Amino acid sequence: MRGLVLLGMLLALGCEQAAEPPLADQAFVDVMVALRRASYEVEDEAEWQARKTAVLAEAGLSEGELEAYVKHFAEDPGHLAAMWDSVATRLRDDAKAEQ
Repeated sequence: MRGLVLLGMLLALGCEQAAEPPLADQAFVDVMVALRRASYEVEDEAEWQARKTAVLAEAGLSEGELEAYVKHFAEDPGHLAAMWDSVATRLRDDAKAEQ
């Protein structure tokens, strides 16, 4: 849920698309998957903030870089939808593999 909220907030920021995205699609998907997984492991906001910081640090990314990625594709919601579909597919596939 927190991942959806984060993505929604980032989508609302919007801006013109630059020539090159600030990070690769796969990096965005990887960190969003990691953030979603982390959100399942926490029980309160303070724990979530700490876990989010750790996930981003492990990925070598900042929250600002995620925001910049979403801003880059603000005028291409189809691209962002495809990336979110990739996140959902990975989470679903991982859940199946764990069963």
